[in-house]
Amino acid sequence: MPEIEFQVGKTYSNRVGEYKVLEIDRSAGRMEVCFLEGGAHKSLDMTIQSRICQNMVLDARRAENARLDEEASAAKAAKATAKKTSAAKKATTKKPAAKKTATKKTATKKTATEETATEKTAEPATPAV
Repeated sequence: MPEIEFQVGKTYSNRVGEYKVLEIDRSAGRMEVCFLEGGAHKSLDMTIQSRICQNMVLDARRAENARLDEEASAAKAAKATAKKTSAAKKATTKKPAAKKTATKKTATKKTATEETATEKTAEPATPAV
């Protein structure tokens, strides 16, 4: 990354906080700044402050990439869990039992009461001549 070109009157930040550039001495590579919180005046090295600003940008990018990777991993895990749950539901769902068809034996079988009733109503046999 190229070195930051600091300008008088602009606001920048380092790990201490935000500051406003009051004066720049390019021959010495230094700048006079006023921190916005607390109002402290300091003389800072421009090369070091440039690196700090660049590193802060890189740190922010890394944090954002890590957050995005974590979200992607969580989404992937959730998808895998949903897939497993769906498969488990399919496996445990009971299918309705097939209807049994009556076999010839069971369809014609009569109860004892029905057989007795049939015998009583049957006509008597005629004697043979």
